[in-house]
Amino acid sequence: MLLISNIFPTEENPHSGIFVKRFFDGFLERGYEVDVVTKYSGSRMSLAKKISYSISYIYDCYKAIQNFEGDIIYVHYLSYNLIPFYFLSPKCKLVLNAHGGDIIPMSLFSRLIKRIVAPILRKADLVVVPSLFLKTKVRTEYQINNCKLFISPSGGVDIDLFSPKQEKELDFSRPIVLGFVSRLEDGKGWETLLSAVKYYEQESPGRIKVEVYGEGRDLNTFLEKVESLSLKNVISWKGRADPKDVPAIMRRFDCFVFPTHREESLGLVGLEALATGLPILASRIGAVPEYVHDYYNGFLFEAGNSQQLKLAIAAIVNSSQEQILFMQKNARNKSVYYNALDCAEQLSSRIDLLIEDSSKERLC
Repeated sequence: MLLISNIFPTEENPHSGIFVKRFFDGFLERGYEVDVVTKYSGSRMSLAKKISYSISYIYDCYKAIQNFEGDIIYVHYLSYNLIPFYFLSPKCKLVLNAHGGDIIPMSLFSRLIKRIVAPILRKADLVVVPSLFLKTKVRTEYQINNCKLFISPSGGVDIDLFSPKQEKELDFSRPIVLGFVSRLEDGKGWETLLSAVKYYEQESPGRIKVEVYGEGRDLNTFLEKVESLSLKNVISWKGRADPKDVPAIMRRFDCFVFPTHREESLGLVGLEALATGLPILASRIGAVPEYVHDYYNGFLFEAGNSQQLKLAIAAIVNSSQEQILFMQKNARNKSVYYNALDCAEQLSSRIDLLIEDSSKERLC
């Protein structure tokens, strides 16, 4: 297998593309020989150097594809790494793994990338997507035959690592702890969270605390907003969450808030919260409603609607112990469908089937 990906863990950034590394390790464990072509460009590089690195990366992809004699070329994060396929037609199978932002245009640059991606996407033997939401979007926007599309949820969740201490009754004599783990930047919904908390505090003061983990370009604006809304006694910023610490951080919360404004192609942090046994208050957008259901394992609200989020907070705080335990149990049970080991096995089986079909007539 030849694995091509724009991102892959490095010493400088060990958490970049960690899912791709898990994919790589998983196929090694299953007996595959895997060669990797990736781009090692630091975030602090000048624009000129980034362009130079990108051109070099495209060339490396071209040479690797040209010389590859194996069964499968697998491309993660579709972008200009597909340019070589305009000039080369490898005889092996081509699998493209879309992750959402790489094929859903959100900027002028991404619309340009879509023009690059579209023709190669239609030529692929298999297109892997993380959710039913993205599968439907790809099928309709790119006119991809349904039998070429396969859902594999971004490596899934390590349900042993993200495990609850136990189903726990809430101590209503203390404030309920709501957790938020995300980058603080446009589209992540932190403004919606702050407004909702302010509305709730005006009606029912002292019943909740909010712990926020994350950094980003909006950090200073976030901190200023917390102060201007007089929420410093309610909302505490805890700094950046190191990925290895996230399971323990999740277990500190009573409930998780996922107020994204983006059309999430999956929303892995939401699945991690479910695996930890946390009810979720989440935006009804993108793939999120595939795993969060009202009164079952949390509550959904319209993306960006702080009044609806306030009502969802009230619904959690006013739930009975029986309702809380019911949602905790269902949160964990739902996450089992996204178990990383099962997801890896299912994807591996689909790739094996694709290789077996190489000598047979194409099905689509």
